[in-house]
Amino acid sequence: MNGQPDAGEPTLQPTSNSKRPPLVRIVGFSVLALGIICLALWGIVLINSGNLMAGTPNLTATARAEIDISCKQLVELAMQESEAFCQNIGTNQLCYGNFSIEADLAQGANADFSERGDVIDVDILRRLSAAPLDLVTQAWGIAVFKVTANLPRSLPGQTVTVLVFGNTTLNKDQPGLHTFYFFSDTGQVICDEVPFDGLFITMPDGVGAQFNINGAELVLTGTASITATLGEGMNISIYSGSAQVTADGQTQIFGPGQQVSIPLGGPNGMQAVGPPSEPALLSEQELALACTLSGENCQKDPIPTLSMTDLAATVESEFGPTIAPGETLPISANTPVNTATALASPTSFPTATLAPSRTATFLPTWTNTKKPPEPPAPTNTPIPPTNTPTNTPTNTATNTPTNTPVDTPTSIPTPLSTCGSVSLISFSGTQLSINITNTTGAIITLNTLLVNWIDEPANQRIQDVSFDSISIWSGNDNNTPSLFEFTGPTGDRQIVNGSSATLALTFAEPLASGDYNVTATFDTCTASQSGTLP
Repeated sequence: MNGQPDAGEPTLQPTSNSKRPPLVRIVGFSVLALGIICLALWGIVLINSGNLMAGTPNLTATARAEIDISCKQLVELAMQESEAFCQNIGTNQLCYGNFSIEADLAQGANADFSERGDVIDVDILRRLSAAPLDLVTQAWGIAVFKVTANLPRSLPGQTVTVLVFGNTTLNKDQPGLHTFYFFSDTGQVICDEVPFDGLFITMPDGVGAQFNINGAELVLTGTASITATLGEGMNISIYSGSAQVTADGQTQIFGPGQQVSIPLGGPNGMQAVGPPSEPALLSEQELALACTLSGENCQKDPIPTLSMTDLAATVESEFGPTIAPGETLPISANTPVNTATALASPTSFPTATLAPSRTATFLPTWTNTKKPPEPPAPTNTPIPPTNTPTNTPTNTATNTPTNTPVDTPTSIPTPLSTCGSVSLISFSGTQLSINITNTTGAIITLNTLLVNWIDEPANQRIQDVSFDSISIWSGNDNNTPSLFEFTGPTGDRQIVNGSSATLALTFAEPLASGDYNVTATFDTCTASQSGTLP
């Protein structure tokens, strides 16, 4: 009552800022620091995940332009590196193009596939995974397949190139690359130049191939890209040529400028579980990918499409009669296509750093194949006389054929004449050679070369073909017999009348004992010789 506190009442002391409890200041600073750290970490996550490229509202035009430039530089560099390291890839082989690629090989396979430029046979591959494009580590996985064109109307010796790029995994359990499963992870693409990951298939004109991809039968000519998302669907986009795809018992034909999708599901999420859709027009993203990987359609103008009538006529001219639903086209007997079984889903792999750039031509100038046609028949093979039955017995045998005309089928090509004299095969360490003398009366040009050789030891392969000491082919052809088709300038492959030239093949290892045969086909004649190395 007199203004003094009661004895049991606590006394309240005045406070000031200098007397504020330390705990309050500590908590305040801690919250502020934690907030700054969280903002910084969130910014890093956004950059690495590519969300900034998706159009974050606060991203400045300058920042986006810088990311676009970085992406373009990385993509161009990766393509150049792949071209340089894979220029000598052979038929039915796989090349490690650009970081980072991981591969599982068949049990017992003795091959190295860990660095750019490594080449292995397609037959021993079981699983392959390419890394996504990453601006931080400068990585973008690229693998290059070169496989035999397996449709009957394909020209002999022609091949198909299959590019696996970005965050894509491919599984197979059979020889070759005509039956496989694959998928691409989503949400990893950060560059306009490569708006999605997957496969890119190219082939020369007049060439066709049949694939069983994720359980769907695809018959293709021209250029195409394919994407597949686990448990969702597979999209097939055509930039040139034409295609037929069969899934769930139904067939769809489509052509340039069109895309068809197929639903995926099943135990592994990669199995075609429904029919193909009606064709739809390609988007700007598909056109951008074609520009990046092939240099075509860079104006991003819509590709002119064909009417269904014209498309059906085009398909029939390329493949034969249009296949009915539930059927597949006949393919080369030398390259069977079997239906694959479901494979386990793969896991992800680490990335690596890109090495300095190198430029080169993407595919070798000269091509070869392991499944050659039969060599031309020699001209001195006589046509047997027609056996005309007669009731008049005779004891006089004669070899003179009758004047009865012989109907020669038009499908049998006229054999080429012989070029002149051909020396015996000369063997020397890792090289075999023949000398050809031109007596045709005109200049002759070498077009193809067929070689049967002994495939021993296991790593034996042809590395170089030279004509009068000038290399006209280089690479790694490791399966006999080998067929080389030469194109381009002809000056290094000619023999003038009355002159001779030496055709030599250089192998990786000393030649093994056995029988060898060389058949050189020129534009107007052939030269063939056999030999045995003791």
